[in-house]
Amino acid sequence: MPAMRTLEVRRHSKREQPAKHLSQQGVLLARDVGRRMGPFERVVCSSAWRCVETACAMGFAVDETRDDLHMRRAQDKLPDDVLGLSTFEAFADAASSGKAKRLAQDLAYIWCEIAAALSKNGRGLVVGHGAMTELAAVAALPDADHAAWGKALAVCEGIRLTFDRGRFHSAQILRVGKRHDRRLRT
Repeated sequence: MPAMRTLEVRRHSKREQPAKHLSQQGVLLARDVGRRMGPFERVVCSSAWRCVETACAMGFAVDETRDDLHMRRAQDKLPDDVLGLSTFEAFADAASSGKAKRLAQDLAYIWCEIAAALSKNGRGLVVGHGAMTELAAVAALPDADHAAWGKALAVCEGIRLTFDRGRFHSAQILRVGKRHDRRLRT
């Protein structure tokens, strides 16, 4: 069986806009989700505070922050209507042309670079932003059944991708679920 690298990509945790930092509820959610993750050989985050804080609250030291994963850097490439999309299927449609397609391909390429740098059977974590994660995911696996992936990602949700021979091969959507909401309210 060939060596398969694994890249897990998570959306940052909760914050109260316009704050740059996670809320207390966001820290608790990230901490809870992080208990069931890892270990990771490499952790890469958007340079946004909320992404770095999410990785740290999950229990992982950040090896690298990247401006090219930051939502602010993508604003000019991200059509306004993409931010309101609610399913992976809708993101796949948006990523089929125009500025959204270019952004999706650029982000998927960054993920490929990160995955390719992992050791044989290595595992990496990327913490980024909603909309950008969905766009990159559909570009990383363009022939997948995106409708089957369901709704767009909520905070701390993500996707786990396998990588070999320069490309991604499979994906698993990682949901947080309502039990976290109940736990955080008590």
